[in-house]
Amino acid sequence: MPAHLLQEEISSSYTTTTTITAPPSRVLQNGGGKLEKTPLYLEEDIRPEMRDDIYDPTYQDKEGPKPKLEYVWRNIILMGLLHLGALYGITLIPTCKIYTFLWVLFYYVISALGITAGVHRLWSHRTYKARLPLRVFLIIANTMAFQNDVFEWSRDHRAHHKFSETDADPHNSRRGFFFSHVGWLLVRKHPAVREKGATLDLSDLRAEKLVMFQRRYYKPGVLLLCFILPTLVPWYLWGETFQNSLFFATFLRYAVVLNATWLVNSAAHMYGYRPYDKTINPRENILVSLGAVGEGFHNYHHTFPYDYSASEYRWHINFTTFFIDCMAAIGLAYDRKKNILSNCSYRHFLDTEKFTQGYFPNFSILRYQHSVRLCASSLRKTLSVNNFLMTGPKAYLIYSSSVAAGAQSGIEECKYQFAWDRWNCPERALQLSSHGGLRGANRETAFVHAISSAGVMYTLTRNCSLGDFDNCGCDDSRNGQLGGQGWLWGGCSDNVGFGEAISKQFVDALETGQDARAAMNLHNNEAGRKAVKGTMKRTCKCHGVSGSCTTQTCWLQLPEFREVGAHLKEKYHAALKVDLLQGAGNSAAGRGAIADTFRSISTRELVHLEDSPDYCLENKTLGLLGTEGRECLRRGRALGRWERRSCRRLCGDCGLAVEERRAETVSSCNCKFHWCCAVRCEQCRRRVTKYFCSRADRPRGGAAHEPGRKP
Repeated sequence: MPAHLLQEEISSSYTTTTTITAPPSRVLQNGGGKLEKTPLYLEEDIRPEMRDDIYDPTYQDKEGPKPKLEYVWRNIILMGLLHLGALYGITLIPTCKIYTFLWVLFYYVISALGITAGVHRLWSHRTYKARLPLRVFLIIANTMAFQNDVFEWSRDHRAHHKFSETDADPHNSRRGFFFSHVGWLLVRKHPAVREKGATLDLSDLRAEKLVMFQRRYYKPGVLLLCFILPTLVPWYLWGETFQNSLFFATFLRYAVVLNATWLVNSAAHMYGYRPYDKTINPRENILVSLGAVGEGFHNYHHTFPYDYSASEYRWHINFTTFFIDCMAAIGLAYDRKKNILSNCSYRHFLDTEKFTQGYFPNFSILRYQHSVRLCASSLRKTLSVNNFLMTGPKAYLIYSSSVAAGAQSGIEECKYQFAWDRWNCPERALQLSSHGGLRGANRETAFVHAISSAGVMYTLTRNCSLGDFDNCGCDDSRNGQLGGQGWLWGGCSDNVGFGEAISKQFVDALETGQDARAAMNLHNNEAGRKAVKGTMKRTCKCHGVSGSCTTQTCWLQLPEFREVGAHLKEKYHAALKVDLLQGAGNSAAGRGAIADTFRSISTRELVHLEDSPDYCLENKTLGLLGTEGRECLRRGRALGRWERRSCRRLCGDCGLAVEERRAETVSSCNCKFHWCCAVRCEQCRRRVTKYFCSRADRPRGGAAHEPGRKP
C-alpha cells in the first residue's frame, strides 16, 4: 500500500517502456481437474491501458545471502517524534472542544479518501475515470494525507501487486508484521525493488499534468495542508488551544491515518480469511476495512485488482465505494470497472457449503436455488461460451476446476459410449441454442445432460475424498450402524451427498425455464446423479483373531466412471418418451400438468420429448454430420457384438457401402531398458485394414434397423 515521502525514492529516473506480462496462471488448490485459472479481466481486456498491477508468477527471488539492512535514521527519528506527539495528543482528548473532534473526523475522512478513492483506485489501478473537478479534489485530499505523492505511491503500489510477497515487493509481508507495517519506511529499499520498479510502465502518470504538478510542489503542499491548515483552523475559528490543535488535530490525526493505511499492508496480509484465492497471502479483514474506509477486503482486491469497489459487497463497510458511486451519480466519475461475478458471487457458494453441513436448518432451499439461478441468468447474458455447463455461476470459485473437469469427463465418456453409433456425441451436441440448452429434446440430449451431471458429481465427490476441499471429508454418518448380517458400516465412505448437493447447484441452476423442455433437462440431470449413487460399490475389511473374518467393516466407494457411463447407456436404450397433453404450455395449469407428469416417472430413468432424427444423412440445419466417411469395425478379438455390427449399422442400414482401406501404422516395439535412465524402442511398421462408409452407386436399400436398438 502507501509509501511515505520520507522514504528514499526507488530511482531518480524511470524508463517508460511498457512491460506487459503474460496472463497469470495460478492453479487453484481445489478441484481434481487442476485446471489453470486465467483471470477474466485478462481474457476480456477490461483495462487495456493498465497491466502493471497484475501479479507476475514468473518472478522468483534470487538465491543467495540477503543484503544488509541500511537504516534511514532521519526517518526513524521523525517517525518516533510523530508518534510521541500523537501519544501526547491522546492525553489532551478530554480538554478538546466538540468542534475540534468534528474537524478531526472531517479531515480524517477527506485525507483517507485521497488515498483510497484517489491514489489507490483511480491512479494506481485505473478502476474508474474521474473528471477534472474530482481529480483536483482527490489530489488535494491526497496531499492532506501525506503518504507520498501520487506518482511515487502508484509506482510502489503497482510493484506491490505485480511482485507481491517477494523481495521486489516494497512492503513484503513475508518479512514480518513490523516490516510490512512501518519498518519498510525506516530502511533502504531492497535492490530488487529498485530493479523491478524501474521496469514498470508509468507513462499514464507522467502524461497527467495534475499528477506531475502535485509532484513538483508536493513538499510545500504537504506543509500547508497536512500541518499548517489543520492546526490553524481550530485555533483561529473556535478558540481551541494551540497545543490541542497541534498535538490532537494534527499529530494524532496524521498518525492514525498513517497506521490505518499501514494495516492494509500488514494485518490484511496476515490475519483474516481467504475465500477467493487461497494461494495468496492477502486476506479479508473487517477491522482493517473499518479503519481504512473500505480497503480491508484484500483477498478479493488482489484477486480482482481492476474492481473499483475493491470488494464483492459494494457499500458494505466500504465508504470509499459509496463516495465513488455518489460522484458517478452527479457525473464526476464514470467508466467504473466491476467484476461481473460480484452480484452472484462466492458468498452463494459459501452458503452452499454451510447449507450442506446443516448450518441453516430453517433456510428455504427453493429460495436459495432461485437466487443462484438468477446469477446464472445474468452470467449467460455476459459470458459467451459453447459448453452449456460452463455458463453457470462458478468462475473463480473454489469448485470451478472440479466442475469443469467433471463436465469434460462426462463428454469424453459420451464419446466413448457412442463411438460406434450413428450419433457419436459430436462437439456440436453441446452448442447452445436460443432456447438456452441443447438442440432438440430427444434421447441423445437426455444422455448428454445425464452423463454431464454425473461427471460433475463424480469429480466433486472424488476430489472431496482426496482432501481437495477444506469443508468436505469422508461420509461417516452411518459408521457403527449394523449394515447387514456380519458387517457394520465404518471406514471412509465417499461423500456422494456433498458431490450431489454442489453439482445440483451448478448444473440445475442453468435451467431457468418452466416448460416441458426445462423439466426434461432437470429430470435427466437428476438421473445422472442417481446413476453415480446407484453404481457405488461396497468395500469391506475383515476383523477377527488369526485372520478370521468374524466381523466386517464396510464402506461405499465410487466405481470407475466407465461403469457409470455404461449404466447410463443402458438407460439411454430404455429411455421413456413423454407425450404431454396438447395445450400444456407455459400457463400455471400447463406447468402443473408438466410437473405432475414428470413426477410420476422414476428419477432413475432417462426421458425425452421427441423422436431422434435420422443420423444417417447430413443435416446442416440440425448440425448432423451423417455417417458417410465414418470408420467402422468388423474384426477383432476384443470386439463385442455391438462393435462387430457397426459397419452394418453405420454403412449398410444407411445405404452406404463399406470401403476397405489398407494403411501402414508405425508404433514402438521391442523396448529395452538401458542403464541408467533410458528406454530405447524400435519402430515397427505393420499394415492394417480399416473400414469406412462410402457412397454406393446403388440406391439406398430398405434394410431394417436391428431389432431392439435405436439409432
